[in-house]
Amino acid sequence: MTTFSTDKAWKQWGAQEPYFAVLSDDKFRGDRLDGNLEEFFASGERYIAGRLALAEWAFGALKTESALDFGCGVARLVIPLAQRFKAVTGVDVSPAMLREAKANLAKRGLSNVALIESDIRPGHLDQTYDFVHSYIVLQHIPVKRGMEIIQDLLRLTAPDGVVSLQVTLSRFDSLPRKAAYWARRKLPGGAFLANLMRGRRWDEPEVQMNEYDFAQVATTLSAAGFHQAVVDFEAQGRLASVNLLARRGGHSPDATAAADNGRQP
Repeated sequence: MTTFSTDKAWKQWGAQEPYFAVLSDDKFRGDRLDGNLEEFFASGERYIAGRLALAEWAFGALKTESALDFGCGVARLVIPLAQRFKAVTGVDVSPAMLREAKANLAKRGLSNVALIESDIRPGHLDQTYDFVHSYIVLQHIPVKRGMEIIQDLLRLTAPDGVVSLQVTLSRFDSLPRKAAYWARRKLPGGAFLANLMRGRRWDEPEVQMNEYDFAQVATTLSAAGFHQAVVDFEAQGRLASVNLLARRGGHSPDATAAADNGRQP
């Protein structure tokens, strides 16, 4: 597996603050977790219930044989998936995250989950899944590599299966915030100084926030045979994102028009 700088940062997050790394709220840091774990996992249940309900509304009943969660972290979303699908695969690049996920699954008696350490490069997974999912993960991966991962995720979606992907489109940062972000990433010692100023561990890794082009993502979906989609635009603080649900198969617009005219496409 090729090592990227973002992988290194995520592995460090997994070792230091695995829950805060998933949901960046100080109440999910290690010293405050005890009273907030229930809220952490309840948020995952609400999210998955909502995504699957929307998918069924848009595309009809879903097959529930298999599901894949890319960037599964500590199993916040894998747990509700495992309660709904016969078999679930969780993929993450951080071994520490996966150890925590394994413990969380065991506490709930869930044995239908395979956890895989991977950056999901082609060849690591060779089956297809009825539901393929990734949420608040791709935004932390550089766009070129992220688009390759999206192509992998689409490839892993079964015929008539559904993919759910979230990507960030833009950030509404002030010029000083943009300058500080650049300095943390590019200047020697910039991240160290930024952590000290924010009262955080000196070695806390920087989290990249990358912006994807919606047209490029939509074109990639269409080229892979995903012709039906539901698009939710969301605002998350200073971030504008899109959450996509798409079904593999169905009719393309041209095919539907040709059929309506009594012709074969």
